[in-house]
Amino acid sequence: MQLMIDERLRRRIAALPGGWLGQLLIGVLLLILVVQSVRLLFAILTPTGPVGDWSPRSASEIPAEARAELFARIDPFYRTAPAAATGTSQVTTLQIQLFGVRMNQATSLGSAIIGTADGVQASIGVGEEIQPGVRLAAVHFDHVEIDNAGRRELLYLDQSQAPGAAPADGAAPAIATPPAQVPGSAAGTAPLSQQSIRAGISFSPRSEGGRVTGIAVGQTGDGRAFAAAGFRGGDVIRSINGRRITAASDATTFLSQVQPGARLSLEVERGAGTIPIAITLPAGGQ
Repeated sequence: MQLMIDERLRRRIAALPGGWLGQLLIGVLLLILVVQSVRLLFAILTPTGPVGDWSPRSASEIPAEARAELFARIDPFYRTAPAAATGTSQVTTLQIQLFGVRMNQATSLGSAIIGTADGVQASIGVGEEIQPGVRLAAVHFDHVEIDNAGRRELLYLDQSQAPGAAPADGAAPAIATPPAQVPGSAAGTAPLSQQSIRAGISFSPRSEGGRVTGIAVGQTGDGRAFAAAGFRGGDVIRSINGRRITAASDATTFLSQVQPGARLSLEVERGAGTIPIAITLPAGGQ
């Protein structure tokens, strides 16, 4: 039987085209197949692992002197960024005050609540006029850039900590801090009443892009009612009892709701965020 199989295989090999050259090619291919089969078997049976004495590299630490020098060059609040970008670090000496900013990273624009020397606060968009000859140029997280007759100047939320805040010409610095609070006038220390709110707090519509988007509140009188209600300079009422402010008449509507026994829930815009403020008037008060 074995002789018949060998004879048959010999005849088939002899029948291949190319004669001895073809037979040599087949032999080479068979040899390659055997070698690859042995290599595959070796790869399956041999466990994998690191080659030689391998170990991970240890982390290299920066020397203390180099680390201190590096941190000294970092400005976490980007106070020096405007100077590098615009070529100026001059803080404005105009009698204006920055109460809050709203940044829009999608459009690189934004707006700011700015009060002028007459005490009027308004929401100013980038490119809009703050006062004659002065426009809002850019908004950053703690300051704004203004275009003052072609000169780029900076206005910070806290001018007392702004670099270069002292003007070179000796002019008075820009208004930097909110009006001083009257001692003992914190919220809850003095009861609110309809009369004290009307006499101690001013309400005016705040417009953005031609739309009324809130009611700006301001301090009048001794400031006790303003502080007792929980307001701060630059606050803007966005909604009253869940109803959004959308019209100038909403300020009058709000005052009409200030009655004895009223409970008002306000959403107030403060800086770049919003906070809730609740105002409760005692029943029977005036």
